[in-house]
Parts: sequence; C-alpha cells; structure tokens
Amino acid sequence: KSLPIIVGLIFGIYPARYVTSFQPAVALSGSFSMSGKNMKLRNVLITLQFISAITLIIVSTFIRIQNNYMQNYSWGIQKENIVYVPYGQLKISMKTFGEELKRNPRILDFTASQFIPGDVGMMWGRDFEGKQVSAVIWPVHPNFLRFFGVKLLNGRNFTETDTIRGKQAIIFNQKFQNNFHLKEIIGKEFSGFDNKLTIAGVAKNINFSSLKDTIQPMAFATIEENWMHWYFIKITGRNTPETIKYIKKTWEKYSDEDFNLKFLNQSMNDLYKNESNLAKLISIFGLVIIVIAIMGVYGLVVFNARYKSKEIALRKVNGASVKEIMLMLNRSVLIQLAIAFVVAVPLAYYIVHRWLEQFAYKVPIYWWVFLLAGLLVLAITVITVSWQSYKAANANPVDSIKNE
Repeated sequence: KSLPIIVGLIFGIYPARYVTSFQPAVALSGSFSMSGKNMKLRNVLITLQFISAITLIIVSTFIRIQNNYMQNYSWGIQKENIVYVPYGQLKISMKTFGEELKRNPRILDFTASQFIPGDVGMMWGRDFEGKQVSAVIWPVHPNFLRFFGVKLLNGRNFTETDTIRGKQAIIFNQKFQNNFHLKEIIGKEFSGFDNKLTIAGVAKNINFSSLKDTIQPMAFATIEENWMHWYFIKITGRNTPETIKYIKKTWEKYSDEDFNLKFLNQSMNDLYKNESNLAKLISIFGLVIIVIAIMGVYGLVVFNARYKSKEIALRKVNGASVKEIMLMLNRSVLIQLAIAFVVAVPLAYYIVHRWLEQFAYKVPIYWWVFLLAGLLVLAITVITVSWQSYKAANANPVDSIKNE
C-alpha cells in the first residue's frame, strides 16, 4: 500500500531538492552549472518527474474507482433504509415489540439474527450424504430472508414454526450445493445446535462478507429468539430523524439496554474503511507529488532555456520565428515525456495489479486511465513549457548575447 507513496516521494523530493540547492549568489549571477554533465542530470530529473506524475495519477485513479465500486456493489441483500440495534432482554417478545414499532407508518418491518452482514462468524463442518462438508452458518429469525429480499431457488422459505425445538430448519446457498456436488438435498436432515435441522430450501448466493472474499458455502438456520444478537428495522427513509426518535422512545420503554442504533449501509461501507482512508491518503500525496513534479519541470525548463539563451538569440538574429524557437525548446521535453509514459505505464500497471489482487471482486484495469493520465500530464506540461518557451523566444537577443 505504501509503494506508490514511496515512489512518489523519491521521484518528487529529490528533484525539488536539486532545484532549490543553488546558492542565491550563483543563481543571481546566472552561473547555473551549464556543463554537459549537469544538463544530462537535469534531463534525467525531468523524466523522473514525468514518470512520478503519470504513475501517481494512474494509481490514485484506480484506487478511487475500486473504492467506488465496493461502496456501490450489490451484496444481493437490501442495505439502504435499514437500521439495527443490539438485541437485549426486551420486557416484551420480539414480535410484540416489532408490531408496536410498526404502528408508526414510517417503519415497515423488523427481523433479527445472530450476526450482521459482513461479520458472520460461525462455521460448521459435518458429514453429510457421505461427504465431508463445511459451511458458514447464519442463525436468523424466520422472516429474515423476506426482510432482506434473499431469493429462493428451490424449496420453501422459513415459517414461524421452524423456531420450535425439534422442528428447526436450514436453508443453504447455491454455492454449498454446487461446491460439494450435491443434487437433491431439500427435505433431508442436517445436524446442528444439538439437533436435526430440516433442509427447507436453497437460496441464491449473496455476499455475506467483505468483497475481499469470494462467496463461500453458507446457510441460514432458524434458532430460538434468545440467541439473537441484532434487531433489524426497515424504515421508509422519509423524515428519518423523527423515525429514529420514535424507535428510541419505544426501545427505552421496553428495554433497560442502552439505545445504540446504527445504519446498516454505513456499517457495511465501514468494512472498506482502510481502503477509503488509503484512497484519501494516496489522493492527497498524489496531488502534492504532482504539484512538486510540475514545479520541478518548470524549474528545469527554466534551466534549459537559460542554457540555450545564446542559441536562441543567434537563431532570432538569423530570422527564426517565435514558433520555431518554441518548438526547439519543447521538443526535448516532449520526447522525455514520451519516454516517461512508456516507463510509467508498466510500473503503474504492476502497482495497480498487485493492489487489486487483495480483492475477490474488483474492477478491470481500464486502458483509458493510462491514456487519460498521459494526456493530463501532457496538457499541463505543454502549458507550462510553452509559457516559459514563449518568454524565452520573445526575449531581446541583444541582451542575451551581451550577457554571454
């Protein structure tokens, strides 16, 4: 994660340090170390600045794209307009509490489960149908699948009677059935909770973990109410502050637990907090390094113009136009930019590819991002170099020759 920052700092700070290393007296006198060796060094520094700028733009752009992709990726369940609270010991039943909440027209439904999406932490390994199988288990209230819009592919959904001891049910996802090459499993028994759970159906695959992980075999299982840890409430999204106040008032009426309500979409987005922080950090560093790079380019172009001041003056005396002189000054910089682009593209590709490897679900490496970065640096460079070249081309040739 720190690789693009380190690369940018190396490429940016050293040239900036070099540009500002001249003594004031030397700079004012015009003695800018015009040896061929120093000119080659400055040209190398210009190329490094371009490589840094292009690489940082590409990397920061892909981090932003991936972050936006994760924030907007469909988990296969509804996450907007759903809030949840830790489920404590209510003085009334979960169902009665939910029905009282639904007296408010802005509250649509309720459910409960042992885990929240993104943090399902139970795994079972069993012998089933002559095979060793394993699956993540998500204990839920019977209406959980309907509440979140989880679709069934085969079988039936849970019913209220599935919570009764000895009649509990389980619904596997399609990944479980396909992963272990199981065909007809509906109606069969699966061991769990010191009991035999009837397989009621097979559900469509959903993401129940971070997008860094692929979808794994999993199952929803019904369990007694007192095993539930989280209480989910679906709201309309209209006048949300007043809705939250109503939920809080009702909660405090029937529970001695502290009221600690959270929004599900925010909690799920927090799974990518590190990626969001990295995106912000790399954008800030990228902006700083790009500014340093352009400043370095400008300073080094000034040196080149100064170094060629006598040549410029002689060309003007011999009838060269401003356009021809600008082209002469710009040509070497643009060649260096082309070289830098050729180097930066595979470097940036490697960094982006390695960073994206940590995600099971990721954006493709778009070619247009590389092209956009190159064009952006090209545009900034042309503006920067052309302005300085224009000034140099319009300088009085007599002054330049006399100073020489």
